[in-house]
Amino acid sequence: MYSMTEEKESIFMKRKNQKTFKLLAMVLSVAFIVGTLTNPAYAYQEKQTSPESGHTALAAASSSLLSASSVRTSIATATVTGIKDKAWTGKRIRQKPKVSVSGYSLTEGSDYTIKYSHNKNVGKAKMVITGKGIYKGSITKHFFIYPKATKITSIRRSGSKMTIKWKKVDHQVSGYQIAYTAAKRQGAKIRYADITEIKDRNRTSKTMRITSTYVRYRVWIRVYKKTGGKTYYSEWSDSVEAWRD
Repeated sequence: MYSMTEEKESIFMKRKNQKTFKLLAMVLSVAFIVGTLTNPAYAYQEKQTSPESGHTALAAASSSLLSASSVRTSIATATVTGIKDKAWTGKRIRQKPKVSVSGYSLTEGSDYTIKYSHNKNVGKAKMVITGKGIYKGSITKHFFIYPKATKITSIRRSGSKMTIKWKKVDHQVSGYQIAYTAAKRQGAKIRYADITEIKDRNRTSKTMRITSTYVRYRVWIRVYKKTGGKTYYSEWSDSVEAWRD
């Protein structure tokens, strides 16, 4: 079993061999093109080149390097960071993860590819990162897509009643939650608030009965979506204050 240091050295040599092979391939290609342009018989002569020729030696060296690079490193234990939960946009959501193996940063496209599923609607999205080039295997990651947030458009207080209006969310919504608390002090927090649930996704206003003795209330709203047996919530809106008339 390889130690971490041995694994890093192995990956380093594979990367070095891969780069060297690409360089040799370019040299051989350029040499062949130049030879063909300057001497049409070059292409035929090249096929007849003896094993001792320099060109064939380069080809043999490149073949050896390619063979050494064919021992691929698994990406299954890669460190993947930078994956974030996202708000619904109506489009397929992608990530820009940072993937590394044994301390080496990998590049999407040359070292790995990403295949997404369930990454459009609210819920749990899946991404499969598959090794490419000197890397093999795959690793699966998930992220959540939550509903698009809304905002309070107006609040009106009249005695012991408070009417709240908000901007309607048209897609990926099951209902709304309104949080409100008496703002006895400037630092009133949402965690101390009472929550009222609006199950009608088409509603855009709610009148609630409150304690009229409090001078000021602070109110928030958020969207929720039920899917796959789970409930997903948007971020809370900015708070809006309602003052007693």
